[in-house]
Amino acid sequence: MGATTTTGLTVHAELDPGSYPTGITVPDRVMDRLPLDVHTWHGTWNYTLRREPLAPEPPAASPEFGRFPVGDNAPAWLHHPSLTGMDQPDWQDLLEHYRHYLAENPPIMIPGKKTGPGTGSRYLSASDRLLVAVLKKRWRMPQPPLAALLGTSQALIGDAVREATRVLQALDHTIPIGAITVTTADQLAAIAGHVQSSERRTETK
Repeated sequence: MGATTTTGLTVHAELDPGSYPTGITVPDRVMDRLPLDVHTWHGTWNYTLRREPLAPEPPAASPEFGRFPVGDNAPAWLHHPSLTGMDQPDWQDLLEHYRHYLAENPPIMIPGKKTGPGTGSRYLSASDRLLVAVLKKRWRMPQPPLAALLGTSQALIGDAVREATRVLQALDHTIPIGAITVTTADQLAAIAGHVQSSERRTETK
């Protein structure tokens, strides 16, 4: 089918029998990899698509969102199964689910306010934040000894506990409650069978 305008412009059109479903969007991560040569004039609409494969996909973003340190502050003995109520494989599995939840549910950033998991305790790693929540819930611990053990402030411990508690509820994970209430680091160490360096005594003859 063709037509010519009064000014002499000839337009040709033909029926395309192909099926093109509506409502399909291309993810930004794919659009960013298209081999495009953007034109200098209104490059948003004017560009040339080169006939070549997509650019390599960039590495996946860290579940920590780049806002939290990778290293842990908590001493290794705090992860003892007698303290967490979980053996090492179960702890790692829970930590992996915790990290994935934070990655899939980024915080809602509102001017002047931060809400949602991942917005608090920015000086503690994901493992540290989860650990303090588990210890506080399991042993009904106050914040001061936890803050001292991790070398951070009570405010950050509180942020970590609130965040991790929300995530654990979303994951439908229940922390096993210990038989006693623990109020000091020494009590934790005794449960784990750990002797802290500050408690060691050298006997003199």
